[in-house]
Amino acid sequence: LIGVKHDFVPYYLNALKKHSFSTVEEIEEAIRSVNENVANAEANSKDS
Repeated sequence: LIGVKHDFVPYYLNALKKHSFSTVEEIEEAIRSVNENVANAEANSKDS
């Protein structure tokens, strides 16, 4: 899997539990989405 960040594993697991994925590509897209969401949340918390 491409783009996996070990610190984000709990977030990936949460996303994988909430949705049903049938291909590796769908899982990789979920990983990209989680990475983006976490990065945005971190940026927003620094702005506050």
